Formats: sequence, structure tokens, C-alpha cells
Amino acid sequence: MHALGSNSVIEVGKILGYGEDAFTLWALKHRMSTILESLKDESTPSDCFAFYRPSFGRRGGQKNPEFGEFDAIIASTENIYLIEGKWDFLFPTKKEEIAVRKEQLLRHNILSWYIARWDKKYLGNWDYFAEENKRNFEKEFNGKPIALSDSLLAVNLEFILCFLQKHCRNFSCENNVKNVLLFFYNKKINSPPSKVPKNFSLVEIDYSQVAIGNYINIEYSVNVSEKPLFQSFSRDKTHAKQKKTSFRCKTSITTMLAHTKDLKARLQQKKQE
Repeated sequence: MHALGSNSVIEVGKILGYGEDAFTLWALKHRMSTILESLKDESTPSDCFAFYRPSFGRRGGQKNPEFGEFDAIIASTENIYLIEGKWDFLFPTKKEEIAVRKEQLLRHNILSWYIARWDKKYLGNWDYFAEENKRNFEKEFNGKPIALSDSLLAVNLEFILCFLQKHCRNFSCENNVKNVLLFFYNKKINSPPSKVPKNFSLVEIDYSQVAIGNYINIEYSVNVSEKPLFQSFSRDKTHAKQKKTSFRCKTSITTMLAHTKDLKARLQQKKQE
């Protein structure tokens, strides 16, 4: 037995994940090039970032402003991709078409609506955004209320919208918000569907070489041509430019985190009143 100090760090050798969530996380880490290529996006993996399982509240329903969780959101320099993951193991027979549930379609439509109407002039003033857009939102979504000011949903929305706006040069253009279905399948025994819902793009990801039973090693990739989503910069002639870009990105993130902290403080204060 090894004696460990209070500040000791133990690294886990393998993390095995089960289900669509685990496969989605693995794909974000090890199959970003495949995803971009399938979507005909010329961005490089290092130009992208991803939100994994971003939540916009679980209550949902027509009377609540919350609208659920995405499996992932990917932002390249060109587009924003709203991701739903599907795993072939959950479909006992081969299907030509994979359906997306009604509430999932609504989730995509709502976030696309927020993205198309967000502007930096609203930063730090969700009241202003809600006041200007409340009526149109309720009309578009059959009376569903817009996110309330100083709510946790508004805090999360503002953070993600600001992050996407700073990163994607085509932000606020609805044509550049894409709905994507990631289909994970074992090509040795199954095949991807030939049809997906309207306005969705299909990205096929074979996991036959990396699965361990019905689990997947989150850290493992056999495809050496894949470049990790977050990689260290090489020390070549572009290093200085990349370092400058990285600094700007970190500065933007720091600013947004500080703003989010302020929003949370306001929310806590409002609860105590």
C-alpha cells in the first residue's frame, strides 16, 4: 500500500463509458476530423471547440422556458452544430430511418432561434434581450415563455451565446446553425440508416475497432490520422500567430467567466430577497 499525501494525484489508466453519452464524448475527443469532413467543414480540429452535454434545464413543457439538453454543440469557425447522438445497440433491428423525438426537434429550433437573435449589445442585460424578443418568442413557440432574467437558464444561455458569437464568424446567420445526428455503429454487424429527419445531417462513426464489449475506452483512438480537438501547438513558423490567437481566446474566456460569476451572484442575491 502506498501512502499518499493530501495533494497527491492519481491518474486513471482507463475510463470505460457506456451508451450514447460516452460514445459522443469519445467522438469529440478522437473523431473530430471525421465529423468535420462528413459535414464538409474546412475548419481544422484545433480551430473548433465543443460543449459536451450542455443543459438548458430539464423541466421543459409548454409552460416552462427550459428546453432540455443537447448531446453536444460543436463550434467551428464556419458553423455551429447542434448534436444528437444515436447508438445502433439501442436498435435491435436495422432501420432505414432514424427518428428524432418531438421534444428534441423543439430543442434544436429554440436554440437556433436564440442564436439568430443574440447580439453583443445584450451582454450583461438579459432583461433588454427578453423585453425585445419576448412577444416574438412566444408567438414562434406557441406561448412557451422566454428565459427569465437572472434565472439559471438565462445565465447558461448568455454564457454559451457569447462564447459562440466570439468564436464563429457566421454567428447569427440561421443558415450556419446545423442540426447533426451522430450515428455510432459497429460496421461488422450493422450499417447506418439511409434516411434521417428533415434538416438533419448524418455523420456515421464506426466504433468496431475501439469498443470493449458494449463499452468504449474514452481515451483510446486507433486512427492515428485523427488530430485531437485540443492539441499543443508545434514550434514552427506559425507558432507565434497561434500563440497570439490562443491568448485572445483565453482572454475572452476569462472575461466571460467573470461575467457569468457576476450573473450567478445577482441570481443568488435575488433568491435571498
